[in-house]
Amino acid sequence: EELDLAAEHFSAVTPENCMKPERVHPAENRWSFERADALVDWAEENDLTIHGHTLVWHAQTPDWFFDGGDPETIKRRMKEHIERLAGRYRGKLQSWDVVNEAIKDGGDASTATTENLRNSSWLQTLGPQFLTLAFNFARKADPDAVLYYNDYNIESGPKHASSMVLLKRLLAEGASI
Repeated sequence: EELDLAAEHFSAVTPENCMKPERVHPAENRWSFERADALVDWAEENDLTIHGHTLVWHAQTPDWFFDGGDPETIKRRMKEHIERLAGRYRGKLQSWDVVNEAIKDGGDASTATTENLRNSSWLQTLGPQFLTLAFNFARKADPDAVLYYNDYNIESGPKHASSMVLLKRLLAEGASI
């Protein structure tokens, strides 16, 4: 009944958790696409567009992604994750949140002049470049999808200013954002 109601009154769907790394890629050599596939199938059957959420995030990403701390290994893991996930749904999803919530919460006039990136495992191992890498991997995996940086509380204040600094860098580096 709820699915019928959603299909009748909405035109788009975004998964809350089933495409996040911990759910869909719980171990390096293990994938779990059942829930994501079911969502995509249901959306297609009901003519709903799908916005994928999320390819790279500091939270809900299993520790195995960062095991060993070797930047080249972690970069390869990110690439393989994005290629496999975005590639699986290539042409089926309208868009993706490529990187989610990379900017620290809060901030002040001083941090507003910087990207003020969260001290995530991605940042610790790959540096700020992890964002550009993620967008470029996503573009290759699904050339027609619209690619987004997703965050909250970026509409005003220091976090907004930091998001503009980040956006300018990503564009200058050729990120497909």
